[in-house]
Amino acid sequence: MKTTVKIEGTEELEAKIVQLNNGMTGKKISHRILPLAKEVADHIRDGTPRGPTGNLKRSIIAKELTPRESVGTVIVAVDRKIAPHAHLLEFGTVRMSPHPFFRPGWDSVKDHVSREFKEVLKGQVEDSAK
Repeated sequence: MKTTVKIEGTEELEAKIVQLNNGMTGKKISHRILPLAKEVADHIRDGTPRGPTGNLKRSIIAKELTPRESVGTVIVAVDRKIAPHAHLLEFGTVRMSPHPFFRPGWDSVKDHVSREFKEVLKGQVEDSAK
C-alpha cells in the first residue's frame, strides 16, 4: 500500500518565517526591553547602601550592548570603573560578612519584569507577523 501526502502553503509559511525573523532583529527588540532593564536597575539602586561617596548607587547601570548579528542584548550591571568594590559588599570577604544589594533588588522585581518581557516579545512577534 502506497500513501501520498501533499503539503500546500509551504511558500507562504517560509515567507512568514522570514518576515518574523526580520522583525525580531537586535535593535527592534533591545529598544523595547531597555526600559525594563532600567526598571530593574532602579529597584537594585533603591536597595543599594549609600556609602560616603555614593559611588555604589551610581554604579548600577542598564544599557544596550552593541548587537551582534541579529541578537539584541540589554544588561543591568555594576560599572566596575565606578565601584570596583561592589562584589566585595555583595558576597563578603573573609573579614566581612556579605551585604547583598544586587540579588535582592533583582528578586524584588523579577516576576513583574519577566511578565512584561513576555508581553514585549509577544507584541514584537505580533507586529512582525503583520
